[in-house]
Amino acid sequence: MAGVVFFQGDAIGVCLPPRTDSVLVVDDPAILGASDGVWSSSRILTQGRPASLSPEAAKAKLLELRDVGFDDDMLSAWVRKIAFTRPLTAADLIDWRRAGIPQAAIKAAMD
Repeated sequence: MAGVVFFQGDAIGVCLPPRTDSVLVVDDPAILGASDGVWSSSRILTQGRPASLSPEAAKAKLLELRDVGFDDDMLSAWVRKIAFTRPLTAADLIDWRRAGIPQAAIKAAMD
């Protein structure tokens, strides 16, 4: 089945008519915004970086992951894959540390 290119730039997205067994694979989360509603009944897989998170949202997610038992190495691996919406500030680092984020995860966020 032929698809329709609906976005082309740094990433390319191809839109096929949605079916319940359709899978949309994207390399850039920005493509998902261009496909609003098209893939509501389909599965969406992302490759590459996850959606961008603010430092505040990343901190909340790290705390959630820690609270369910993920160790420092896993937290560090997860945070390395985040695309932050803005650079971390010294205030963010202090906030993260006071909240209980492990130093290894904070360092990974800075790499």
